[in-house]
Amino acid sequence: MRILISIFLVLSANVAFSEEILKVCNTGSPITNVRKGPSAKDYPKIGEIINGQDVEIIRRVTNSGGYDYYEIKFTAALSNGKLFESTGFVYHENLSKTCNKTVAEAVSEIENAAAARSPSEKRVALRHIKTADSNSKTAWG
Repeated sequence: MRILISIFLVLSANVAFSEEILKVCNTGSPITNVRKGPSAKDYPKIGEIINGQDVEIIRRVTNSGGYDYYEIKFTAALSNGKLFESTGFVYHENLSKTCNKTVAEAVSEIENAAAARSPSEKRVALRHIKTADSNSKTAWG
């Protein structure tokens, strides 16, 4: 009987939580920082995501300062261009169900900004573009 109850609770937990997908929508920048924990002050940046990119919501948390962050699952790119899934925290105001900013617009902003920069900064911009392209099947259409 105890095993059946445990199995039921596990199955119930899986049914109770549905996958929620939100879009990155930062009005101040085409790029949003992803942090190791729910605070820009207390946790380092571990990645970046761009406007229009879809992210999966794991949970919403309020930090000790009263600021809300989403823990997210996102696709990132290594310096060699390989993609991988990662998790991190993003300030809640930078995510939305809809966004009037598209991946293509964000890519254009990143390319324009990188055009006047060093080769290493251009490589970072290209990683953002590759990551965005893998996350948005309609980004270019």
